[in-house]
Amino acid sequence: MCSEGHLDIQVTLCSNTVKRYKLALVVDVDGVGKELLSLPIRARCVIPTLRVLHPAVPFGRCSLKVPYQQMLTLVNDSNLPGCYWALPQENKAAAAVWYSSPEPRGIIQPHSSVEIPFTLEVQVTGKQDTVAHVAVFGSKESPLKVHLLSTGEGPVVHVHPSEINFGSIQVLQDASRTLHLSNQSVIPASFLAKMAGENSCWSIGPSQGVIPAKAEVSVAVTANLDDTEQFKDEVVLFIENSRTYIIPVQAVGIGTTIVIDKPFGPKLQLGPCFSLDPCCYRFQMTNKGRRTHLLYWTTEGGITLQQCNHLPPISNTKGKVSSCGPVFTLQPLRTELMPGQTAEMVLEGSCRTPQVVKEKLLCHAIVDNEGVKNLIMQVDVTCEFIAPALQISTREITFRVEKHPGDVLTLQYKPVSLKNMCSLPLSVVLALEQPFSICTADQQPLPADAQPMKLRSGEELQLCIRFNPAYEEDLLIWAAEKALKIKFLEHPHEEQVTVRGEVYFPNLQMQTTALDFGCILNDTKDVHYMEMTNCSPLVVQYHWSFLKDSQVNPVRFMETEPLALGVEEVFDILPLHGELQPGQSQRIAFTFFGHANTVTQVTALCRVEGGPSYKVALRGEASRISYLLDTSEIDCGLQVFNKVTEAAVTLQNSGKLGFAFVVLSPGTGTAASPLPGVPLVVPSTGYIEPGKQQVLKVYYLPGVPGVFCRAFQIQVGHLEPEKISVKGEGTFPRIHLDLPRNIKGNAKYEKILEKAKEKLDKGSQRDEAVALGEAVAAEPRMDDSGTLWDVQLQMQMEEMLIEEHALEQQKALTSRPPEDTAFHQRVHRRLLKAELPEYILDFGYVVPGDIHTHIVKITNPGHYPASFHGDGYVLYNTGFSVCLDHVKRLPYCETKTFEVCFDPQSASLPLGKVDVLLPIKVTRGPTFQVRLRAVVAEPSLCLSRDRLEFSAVQCGQCQEETIQLHNTFQVPCKWSISVNVPVKEVDKHLPASEHQKLLEEMKSTPCVFEVLPSAGTLAPGQQCHVQVRFSPMEEKCYQGELQIRICQSSQRLQVLVLGHGLEPRLEFSPSELELGPLLPQSCGEEGAVVMKSPCEVYSLEFDEQHLAEEQLLQTLKDDNCHNSLLLPPCAPGEKLTVEAQGRDIKMKVDVVDPPGKVVKLGNLWTGQTVKKIVTIANNSAAPLAFKLRVTSTVPELQEAGVLCLKPSKELKLKPRGDTCKVEVTFCPKRRIQPFTAQVLLECPGLVRSLFVVRGSCQGSLVSLDQDHLSFGAVVHRSYTCQRVVMRNTGDRGVRFMWDMESFQPDFSISPTKGYISPGMDVPFVVTFRPSKLSQAVQYEGLRCFIQGSEPLLLTLAGSCVEVPDTKETLTFTCNVRERQSQTILLSNPSSEAWTLQPILEGKYWKGPEFIHLEARQKEKAYQVTYRPLTMSSENKKHQGSIFFPLPDGTGLHYHLEGTAEAPRCSGAISRQVPCRISHTELIPVSNWLHRPQRFLVVIDMLKPENLESSSVLQGCSYIDVPSSAKEDYQLTFLSYKEGVFSAKANLVLEYQPLKTGESTGHLVLQSSDLGSLSYKLQLKATSSRPEKPVYFRTTLGSRQTITTKIRNFAQEKTEYLLQTDCADFQTAKSISAAPASSRGSDLNVEVTFEPCHLGEAKATLQLSSALGGQYCIPLIGLALPPEPQGPFLIPAGGTTSISFRNVFPKSMAFQYTVKHPAFAVRAPGMLRAKSSTTITVSFTGGPAPVTSRLVVSCPGGSWIYHLRGLPSTR
Repeated sequence: MCSEGHLDIQVTLCSNTVKRYKLALVVDVDGVGKELLSLPIRARCVIPTLRVLHPAVPFGRCSLKVPYQQMLTLVNDSNLPGCYWALPQENKAAAAVWYSSPEPRGIIQPHSSVEIPFTLEVQVTGKQDTVAHVAVFGSKESPLKVHLLSTGEGPVVHVHPSEINFGSIQVLQDASRTLHLSNQSVIPASFLAKMAGENSCWSIGPSQGVIPAKAEVSVAVTANLDDTEQFKDEVVLFIENSRTYIIPVQAVGIGTTIVIDKPFGPKLQLGPCFSLDPCCYRFQMTNKGRRTHLLYWTTEGGITLQQCNHLPPISNTKGKVSSCGPVFTLQPLRTELMPGQTAEMVLEGSCRTPQVVKEKLLCHAIVDNEGVKNLIMQVDVTCEFIAPALQISTREITFRVEKHPGDVLTLQYKPVSLKNMCSLPLSVVLALEQPFSICTADQQPLPADAQPMKLRSGEELQLCIRFNPAYEEDLLIWAAEKALKIKFLEHPHEEQVTVRGEVYFPNLQMQTTALDFGCILNDTKDVHYMEMTNCSPLVVQYHWSFLKDSQVNPVRFMETEPLALGVEEVFDILPLHGELQPGQSQRIAFTFFGHANTVTQVTALCRVEGGPSYKVALRGEASRISYLLDTSEIDCGLQVFNKVTEAAVTLQNSGKLGFAFVVLSPGTGTAASPLPGVPLVVPSTGYIEPGKQQVLKVYYLPGVPGVFCRAFQIQVGHLEPEKISVKGEGTFPRIHLDLPRNIKGNAKYEKILEKAKEKLDKGSQRDEAVALGEAVAAEPRMDDSGTLWDVQLQMQMEEMLIEEHALEQQKALTSRPPEDTAFHQRVHRRLLKAELPEYILDFGYVVPGDIHTHIVKITNPGHYPASFHGDGYVLYNTGFSVCLDHVKRLPYCETKTFEVCFDPQSASLPLGKVDVLLPIKVTRGPTFQVRLRAVVAEPSLCLSRDRLEFSAVQCGQCQEETIQLHNTFQVPCKWSISVNVPVKEVDKHLPASEHQKLLEEMKSTPCVFEVLPSAGTLAPGQQCHVQVRFSPMEEKCYQGELQIRICQSSQRLQVLVLGHGLEPRLEFSPSELELGPLLPQSCGEEGAVVMKSPCEVYSLEFDEQHLAEEQLLQTLKDDNCHNSLLLPPCAPGEKLTVEAQGRDIKMKVDVVDPPGKVVKLGNLWTGQTVKKIVTIANNSAAPLAFKLRVTSTVPELQEAGVLCLKPSKELKLKPRGDTCKVEVTFCPKRRIQPFTAQVLLECPGLVRSLFVVRGSCQGSLVSLDQDHLSFGAVVHRSYTCQRVVMRNTGDRGVRFMWDMESFQPDFSISPTKGYISPGMDVPFVVTFRPSKLSQAVQYEGLRCFIQGSEPLLLTLAGSCVEVPDTKETLTFTCNVRERQSQTILLSNPSSEAWTLQPILEGKYWKGPEFIHLEARQKEKAYQVTYRPLTMSSENKKHQGSIFFPLPDGTGLHYHLEGTAEAPRCSGAISRQVPCRISHTELIPVSNWLHRPQRFLVVIDMLKPENLESSSVLQGCSYIDVPSSAKEDYQLTFLSYKEGVFSAKANLVLEYQPLKTGESTGHLVLQSSDLGSLSYKLQLKATSSRPEKPVYFRTTLGSRQTITTKIRNFAQEKTEYLLQTDCADFQTAKSISAAPASSRGSDLNVEVTFEPCHLGEAKATLQLSSALGGQYCIPLIGLALPPEPQGPFLIPAGGTTSISFRNVFPKSMAFQYTVKHPAFAVRAPGMLRAKSSTTITVSFTGGPAPVTSRLVVSCPGGSWIYHLRGLPSTR
C-alpha cells in the first residue's frame, strides 16, 4: 500500500450454514506487527424460504431420446435473496428418463421469481413421473421436489397393407408382395420382420433395418409354396420401442409340386423317327411337395397327320390332320411319390403308319387321402413318324421261255435299281428264292452271307435279277412267281418286287385223271367222254395205249368162273392218236363192256412228243339188282280211328347196282290227311344208290272204329312186286256215366240198340263185359222202362253210331281234291261228331232255397286213357253247377266222380221246369251230352175257410173251432201259425215306473186265441185239422188274425178270428132291503131278495158240495200253457160228474220232418260228415219227458262219434203240438255197408221206435297179405327180395305211400307210392340190402300211409354175413391207355330171371352196369375191360375187385390185378404232297384224363434244320381237348419246291394254377431213340397280386355303384363268394361265372359304396371260388359332405314330403331346424340304423314367396334342404 494511499477492502459473507457470526477483521503489517488493526464483524446467516410455483412440470408426449425443455418457476417470498441449485440426476444410466438443466444454479432475489430451464430425454416408452430436486443453498431441509411428467413414445410406423393375400400362385415359384413401412415420427425406427410359422413358405427381405424419421422403407414378402392347398401365415413386424405388427398372409398353391429334370412341357418335340420303331424319351420326376402323390398318366384323344398309304416322303405328311388312337405310352403309368422321392420315367411312342403325331399327355394325381384325381400336368408331344421311302425302277419282272425239241435252256437276266428317297439312311436286306437270284450290275451273283447294304439319303443302287429256266427237271409247263423282298433294319416295313418266270413245253390238259364207270347191269355197255386240250403255245402230237402188267390180271370175276378176257375186250379208246394246235381240244371216247359179274381196272397212257406222258385210270364193274325189305307186315295195334297212324318200311339196296322203285296204287291225299282206309306211302317212287336205303313212310287213317287190314305193293326195277300188309284196330277215347240213357222214344236209337244186341248175342265181345261191368257204378241204374243197360251194350251202340256217322262224313272227302288239306282235317275232326244218346239226370221237384246234389261216376271203359272236361259255361245262370275239372288220362277201368248241384235260388229261377244240356268233351273222342232236369216248385196250402167267428162265451169258459189245411202240390210243405191280437198302446207320457208296469202287465196277459197244433209238415196231397180255441178273459169283443207262414214260400195266408166275452152278473131285486127297527134279542125279521144269475153261485163257507167238488178237481190235471183244466160246463145246481179218478191219455209223439220217419244220411266217403235235423212234436194232451237212443248191430256204428244224436240229454215237450229239433250226425271213420238203425224213444215204463236212420259209407279197406317178412342171412353188399301184396276190398280207390326214411339204410320197397282201385291187388317188392355186418337186423312198425285210413304196419327181419373168400384172381397186362378184356361166366340156377348190378372197384376197370340172366341160364359171359391211364411200377401193380351180388342173398367176388406197360409209339406220318398245293394233316390228340387239358404245340424242324421261305409248316400254338375226348390238330404244309422235310411236334402241358397250394405230378416223355424219360413235377402256386384298385367318390347319404372286372379262368361253371371287410361297401353275396374260354373270360362285379362317415374309407373285396381261386380288389372311397338339395316348392297351407335316410350304422338322434317361422317340420327325432323316414314340411302361407332352408343335423354331419313357400292364390 502506498503511503498515504488507501485501500478499499471488500468483505464478502457467503454463508453456507445457518448461524450467527462474530468475527473481526485484523490488519497485519509486515514487519510491523500482527493484528495492528481490528475491525469487528457481526453477521447472522438466515436461509430464505423458496417455493416452486408448480411442483409438476408436464412435458407431454416425448419421443424417445429426443431432448425436450420446460421452465420451472422458483419463487422467493422472503426478504433475503436465496441461492438455489438444480441437483444433477443420480444413476442416470439406468434411469428411464434423463433430465438436466443448462442453468442449474442461481440467485433469486427477494420477492422475486426465477425460471430454471429443465431438459428431459425419455429413454423408455410409457408414462413417466420423474422427480428432480432443487436444493436451497444452506438449507438442511430436503431439496424441493419437482415432478417431471412425461409420456415416452417410440417411433410411429404405418404399415401398408394390413394383410397380404397372394391369391392363387404357382407352387415352387417365388411370388412377391411389397409391405410398405412408413415412419411418421421424428425419430428413426429400427424394425425386425420374421414369419410366425416354423418352416414357413414365406421369406422377407430385408428382414431388419432402420426407417429414418419421416421416411418410408419397402419390405418384400416372397412366397414359395410346396403344396397345392391353402397356406396361411403371419408376418411379425417388430418396431423397436413401438408396437408389434401382425400382418396375415395367405396363398393358394396351384399347379403341381412334381418337378421334371428335363424339358418336358408344355410342348415336347421328339423329332423324326421311323414308324413301328419305338421312340424313347427318359426323364426323372421328383416330388418336391410335402404330401404323397399317386400319379396316373393318360392320353387325351390323339391328333395325327394324314396317313400315307404308299409310304411317301416325310415332307408330304405335314399339315394334314386326321385322327387315330393314342401312340404314346408312359411307364410306369401309375407312380406313387413320397415327399422328396424321385422316379425314373420312360416315354415311348410307336406308330404303325408314317405320320406326324401330336398327342396330349395328361397327368392326374391323387394327393394323400383326397380320393379325387386332379389334373396336374398336360404335355403336347409331337413326333414325326416316317417310313422308309424307296424308289424302285420296276415293280414287276417277267421272264418267258419256250422249249422246243432240241433247244438248250440258258440263264436269263433283267436289271433293277433301288433309290433311297427318305431323309434318313437305310440299311437294305434283299432276299429272293429260287429259281431266281440277285446279281450285281455286272451279272455277278451276290454272296449268300452278304451284309445289308447301306443307302444314304438320295443314293441309288443298281442290281440285276437272274432266272434259271432249267430249275424244274420234268417236261411240264411250269411257272414260278416269287417276291424280291426288300427289308429294312430300321423298320419292319417290307417292299416287294414281283418276279415271275414261265417255261413252256408241249403239254396237254386232261379233263380228269380217272374214269369210274361204276357198276352197270350185266351184259350192257357204257361210254364216257373226256376232253383234252393243248394248253401250251406249241403243237402237240399224242398217242394212246394201255399199261399192261404181266403178273396181274386187270379183269376179276365174281360169283362166276373166270374167262380169258383181254383189256381191249373190256375197254376201247377213240381216237388213239392225233395232233393238236395251241389251244385246240379233242374229245376222247372211252367205252366199257360189262361182262357178267366182272370188275376191271386198267391204266390208259397218253404219250406226248417232246413232252410228258399222261395216265388215266379206268375202272368198271358189272352186276345184278339186289334189295332187302325190313318187314312185310305193319301192325298198328290200337289206334284212334280218326287219327293218322304213321309207320316206316326200310327198302335197302343190298347190291352194287342202283335201282328205281315204285309203289303200286300208293293211295291219294297227303301225309296229314290220307283217304280213310287207303294206305298212303311216301315217297311212292325213287332211286336208291348201291349200299343205301330208303325209308318209306306209310300213313293210314282207319276212318271207322273196328279191326282193319289193308295191303300195298312195291316193285323194284324189273323184279316182281313185293306185298306189305297194314293191320290194327281203330278205336276212340270214351267214357261211361252211371246215369240212364235217353233212348226210349227215339226210333233211330232203338233200331241201333236192337242191332247192337244182335251183335253182342254172337258173343264176339262178351268176355270184356264182365270186367267192365264190375268197374262201373256199384249200383246199376235203370232206365224209364226198367231195363238194366249193360255197359258193353252201350259201348257197342256208341261204336255203331260213330261208324255210321263216319261213313257219312267220308263221302264228303271224295268231292274235294287231296291237296285241300284244311278241308280234310275238318272232316277228320267231324268223324267223332256223332250224336250219341243223352244221359239223363232228373232232380225232380226242388224248392227255391234248397240245394240238391247228385254224385255222378265217370268210368273209362275203353283201352285208351281218356282225358275229358265238362263245359260248365253252359250252366251259367241255370241253377245247375258241376265240379268237374279237366281230367287228364283216366286209365282203363278207372272211375272219376263229380258232383252236380242244383240251386234255383242262386240263379233267381222262376217257377217251372228247368232243362239244360251239359256237354262233356272227351279229348280226341266224342262229346257226351248230359241232360239236367228239375222242376222249381214253391210250397202252397189251401184253407177250408178264412174267417172264424165265435159265439158269445162267458169268461172262464172256452169254445173251439176247426180249420183244415190241404197240401195240393208235389213238394212237402212246412207250415206254422201265429196269432196276432191288436195291442192297446201305452201312453208315453206316463211316469216311467207306471209305463214299465203296464207293459209287463200286457206281456203277462194270456192270449185269448190258441191254435193247436201251431206248426207241422204236410206231405204232397196230405191234409190236417187245426183247432182254434177262444177263451175270453173279460167281457168285450175280441178280434185277431191267424198268420199262416209256409217255409220257403212267398204265400202268406190269414184267418180272421172274432169273439165276444161275457162276464157273470148278479141282479138283486130289490136292490135295497129295508127290515125296519128291531129290538134287542128279538126273533128278528126276514126279508126276501130275488137274485138273478146266468151262472152258478155258491157260498164258499157254507156250500159243502163246492168243497167236495174242489177236492175232486185237484186230482185231475190237464197240462197246457195256462195250467188249466177243461171240463164241460154244468148247469146251475148240477153236480160235477167225474167217471174216474184219472184219465188215460194216449201218448202221441210224431216225427214232423222228415216225412216217412226215415232219415236218409246218404252214401258218404270216409272222413265226410253229414247232419240231418229231425223235428219231433208232442201231439198228446200231457207233457212228455223222454230220451232218444240209437240201436244198431253194426259194430262200426257203435264207435264213439260215428252216429250220434244232439241233444243227448232228456227232452221235455209240452202237450198239444210242442216241438223240438234233434240233430242226427253221421261221421264215419271207416267203410260201413248200407245199414238201417232205429232211434228209440225211452220214457219211464215205455220204449218205442220213433224213426229210422239209413246210410252207408264207401271207404277203402286196405290190408297186407302178411305183416312180417324174414329174409334170413344175406352176404354183405348183396341183396335178396321178397314180395308182399296189398289188397283193397273196399268201395273206393285210395292213394298209398310208404315211409321210406324208416326203411333206410338196409331195406327198400317198390313201388313207394301209388293208387289202388277197389278190388285191386298191388304187389310190392321188398329188398334187403344190408349196409353193415350184423347178426340181427330187424325193423318194426314200418308204416304205409293210406288215404283216409290208419297206416298199415310191416315188420322186416334178417341178418348180414361176411363176403365169401375171393373165388378167382384175374390178371391183366397191356400198354398204358390201351385196353384188355376178360370174361367171367355167370349162371342163374333159380326159376326167376336175374338182373345183376356188379360192384366194380378200381378206377382202371370197367364193365356193363347191368347183366340180365334168364331163369336157369348157364354160363353167360360178363366182360371186364382194363384200360389204365398211368403206368404201373414193378413193385406196385394196379389193384381192383368185382363183386356180383346175387338176388338169393349170396355173391361172387373176384380180385383184379393189372400191369400197365409203357405206351406204344403213336406212329410216323409220311405224306407225299405236290408242290404249290397246300396240304393239311389232321393229327389226333387224345386227352385220357377226366378233366379238360390245354396242350402247347412246339414244331421242331429236323430236316432241313432251317426251313426256307419257300416252304411252310405251321399250325395253331394251342389245342384244347375236353375231358376223355379226342380232337384233331391241323398241321398245314406248303412247299414251292421238291424236298424231304422232317419235323417233330411237341405237345407241352401248361401249368396255370387257379388256387394257391402245392401239387405234384409225373411227366413221361416217350422217344423211340431215347426210351422213356420220367420227370417228377413239384408245382407250387402262390397268391396272386391284388387287382387294380377301385376308387369311389360320393357324398354322405348317397351311394355310388361301380362295375369292375376280373379275369375268370375256370373252365367249368363256378360260383364266387364275395366278402368285404368294411360295411361301407356292399356287394352281392355270390356271383355265378360261366365256363371261361381258353384265354379266360371277363367277369363283372358290381360294388356299391354307401359311406356312413366323412372322409376316406378303405376296404378289400375278396372273391373266392373252389374252381376259380381267389381275387383281391382294393376299394378306396371318399365321402364328401352332403350337397344342398332343393328347392322344394310348398303351396300356401300345404305340405311337402322329403325322404331322409339314416346312413349311419347305429341309431342316431337328428335335429331339424328351419329359420323362418312360416315353415313347420314334423319328423321323428330318433332313427334306427340304415332306416328311412319322411320329413313333412308345412307352410302357413303369406302374400309373397318365402325362402328358407331346412337343416338336418347330427354329430356325424348335416344336410341342407332349400325350401320355397309359394304365396296364396287368393
